[in-house]
Amino acid sequence: MYKATVENANRRTLNSALNDRKNMTKSDFDKLMSDLGFERQQLIEEKKVIEAWIAKMRYDLQKQNWGLQKKNLNSHNSRVKWEHDRDKKLDRVKAIEIRLSEIKREMRDVHTQSRENISFPDAFYRICKDALPSEIFDRMSSAAIAYLANHEKEN
Repeated sequence: MYKATVENANRRTLNSALNDRKNMTKSDFDKLMSDLGFERQQLIEEKKVIEAWIAKMRYDLQKQNWGLQKKNLNSHNSRVKWEHDRDKKLDRVKAIEIRLSEIKREMRDVHTQSRENISFPDAFYRICKDALPSEIFDRMSSAAIAYLANHEKEN
């Protein structure tokens, strides 16, 4: 479900960028904000589940060290498996935090873009920046991109 939501949001973002954001209606921006908000909420919930799992495992390990738990978590295989799972989950939490900051930035951008009227060359420049590899984009001057945008507009 999360993957489908992300793909839907990415597809909508790409389509809106290709269709020029200045032609987007308020409902398009609202849908984009809704997708980003939904993705953000799912990531926050996933992060809470991971943090609860880590806290539970730490508590179980503490109980084991106190001698209150019958299941042995100190055996080598159990400890290695637990550390491997914990490392994977901590990496996922880091990825979630990075994506949450990206979503925050995207939501701010969508909020400002919905209120501004972008010119065609600016929209073309943004699309080029997203679509082209950085090596090619760095070699192009803004004048060349403006020329291409005006040339595309005439055709």
